[in-house]
This record gives sequence, structure tokens and C-alpha cells, in this order.
Amino acid sequence: MREHVDRLLAQTSIVTLALGIAVGWSLFQVAKGVGDLVQGLLTKRFGGDSIYGTRLDATTWIVGGRVLTLTSLITGIVELATVLLVAGLIAARPGARTQ
Repeated sequence: MREHVDRLLAQTSIVTLALGIAVGWSLFQVAKGVGDLVQGLLTKRFGGDSIYGTRLDATTWIVGGRVLTLTSLITGIVELATVLLVAGLIAARPGARTQ
């Protein structure tokens, strides 16, 4: 196992490794955002906050007693888009390696 990791690191640049980690983390954040959204839709809230269409902040509403929150999903999508933009800029730079 150690030999495989050493060989992979020898064949991979630090930029590629960093971008791979960043893409993985961004995808994790997107998945967390989807999970938060689904959890909010499946959880019924009781009490004074169950007014239809009550807005809690810019990306969170209580609709029909269920919390609709897009905050973490939007965060994950912005992170992923930023990482992909940086990767595209790196790949498009003059003198970029092609294999």
C-alpha cells in the first residue's frame, strides 16, 4: 500500500493533488447541502415559527411547518464552481503540461 501511495505522489504534481482535495471537499459540501435540505423538508416544526412563508434569512424559509434552507447547498456549489474555475485557469495557462 505504501508503495502505491509513493508512486502516485511521485507521478502527481502538488497542484494536481491540491485540486483533487479541493474538488473532493467541495463535493462533500454540496452533498451536505443536499442533506440539510432534505432533512429540513422531512422535519416538521411545531410552534410559532410554522407560519407559511416565514423567512428566517436570505436562504432559509419555513414553509408549511418545514424548514427549507439552501445556505449550505449554495456554499458547496460556489466552492465547487470556484475550484473548477481555478482548475480551468491552471489548465489553460501557457506552458501547461499535456499528457
